[in-house]
Amino acid sequence: MAVKTFTQGEKLTTADTNTYLANSGLVYVTSTTFGSPQAAVNLDNIFTSTYAIYSITFQFVNSSDGQNMYLQFREGGTTYTTANYFSSQIFSTYLGGGPSALGQNAATFFNIGGAGNYMNHNVLTVVNPQKATRATLSWQNFMNGASYAQQYVGGGAIAATNQFDGIRVVSSSGTITGTIRVYGQRQV
Repeated sequence: MAVKTFTQGEKLTTADTNTYLANSGLVYVTSTTFGSPQAAVNLDNIFTSTYAIYSITFQFVNSSDGQNMYLQFREGGTTYTTANYFSSQIFSTYLGGGPSALGQNAATFFNIGGAGNYMNHNVLTVVNPQKATRATLSWQNFMNGASYAQQYVGGGAIAATNQFDGIRVVSSSGTITGTIRVYGQRQV
């Protein structure tokens, strides 16, 4: 639907308001808070045919400083572990040196950035997880450790045509606590 341009003196009707408010922005889908430390968190039935693009935010703390966070897709309550995850990312740290690169070829997960024992924040955009085509995602991650900070920016695709409906978030070591929020993006 095209965006309507209103002119001075034109009435904004209830129908216009409902139509244009209902067809824009992010829509809350679900969230989970895990206060008890967990090694992994599963979110099932979050992707449907309603949205093609999803935004997922993570705020978490890892019990072991300087760990990696991994993401895997899920389908029907089962984690997809086939080596079809392809990704690349760059990261930098305030400790010095230039940015570093990390690529994964035919992995069994996406490495979506670091986790420290202070607050961490990660924002993911997931595209077409429910369609029978390659799902893609991009992420930005900020890790705040005990004596350092790191920033990760990356993206990836999964070489499969599965219709995924969920995700699994795993710590490379230690346990995580925090909140994950999922939003669907309305398409005009």
